[in-house]
Amino acid sequence: MTAASSPRAVLPIQYLRGVAALMVVFHHARTPVRSLYSPWGDVTSGSRGVDIFFVISGFIMLMVARAEPPMEFAKRRAVRVVPMYWLATLLLVFVGPKFMGLEARPAGEIVKSLFFVPYANPAYDGSLWPFLVPGWTLNYEVFFYAVFCLGLILKRVVLTCCSVIIALAVLGLLFHPEPVLLRFYTSFQLLEFAAGMLLGVAFQRWSLRGLWLLLPAGLLAVCFSDHFPFDRAEVLLLASTATVLGALSLDRSFSLPPIPILKLLGDASYSIYLTHLFALSFGYHLFGRIPLAGWPQFLAFMAFALVFSSAVGIAVHLVVELPVVRLLRRLTTPGAKAAVL
Repeated sequence: MTAASSPRAVLPIQYLRGVAALMVVFHHARTPVRSLYSPWGDVTSGSRGVDIFFVISGFIMLMVARAEPPMEFAKRRAVRVVPMYWLATLLLVFVGPKFMGLEARPAGEIVKSLFFVPYANPAYDGSLWPFLVPGWTLNYEVFFYAVFCLGLILKRVVLTCCSVIIALAVLGLLFHPEPVLLRFYTSFQLLEFAAGMLLGVAFQRWSLRGLWLLLPAGLLAVCFSDHFPFDRAEVLLLASTATVLGALSLDRSFSLPPIPILKLLGDASYSIYLTHLFALSFGYHLFGRIPLAGWPQFLAFMAFALVFSSAVGIAVHLVVELPVVRLLRRLTTPGAKAAVL
């Protein structure tokens, strides 16, 4: 793999990871809570940052892990994803009921959450969300890693992943299964991982120059996907794929200078994603005591939410995530590189 084709060199993709994380922060920050004014309570566009994440994940896995031994891939993914998710989930178990107004949940639900098993969460009207709600995306990620690992075993990564994912999505569209696991793993959203992998193939084979306008166009389509006269899942698949394709084209079309703050946000995107609910909870308590109301309160809180969630996520990334991942990489794979992907 040449330096030009390495995802480490694709700065717009790294920037886009940070943007997608902040979209999710925005989504949860605008959710109405008691004592805080929220005129955008019905705006759900920020939640679609996860669709961009899924496409990026498919792209990165194809680029960095296509030739890895299966066990090495499994170890690297476990070290990258599991420790931080477990830390965040267990922290929520201890502080959620006391400081965040969450209801304590049975041990069985916590165990399912920790081990990426989807279940109907009665605390959220049966939604397929784990105790740490953003973890529902990690349930998809881990499933994608399992299918990717199967592809490595069969030495047909792209064919295996795309075949399995497309077959599951078609089953979901045709039969709309009711059992939780079947409903979860036949989601149309799984196609976004396959789309990211196909973008990885295209990035390796073609220049992709001149398509960079797809980046802003795709982002707009993602944000306004609820207003298209088509099925939202189909719009999101196309829009999130176009967004990532536009970012890849931007990298190939221009000599972009590094933007340190955007690079840092991208590097810290996983920590921002996992910790932003804690940061927002602190913001709710803080702004409940500040004499603001209406639009001034809303704008001040949104600015605080984005900045403070980013700061907390960056701090956790630097102080916890990087040291933990690097230590576990050294313990599980002697001589492993320090890069965290």
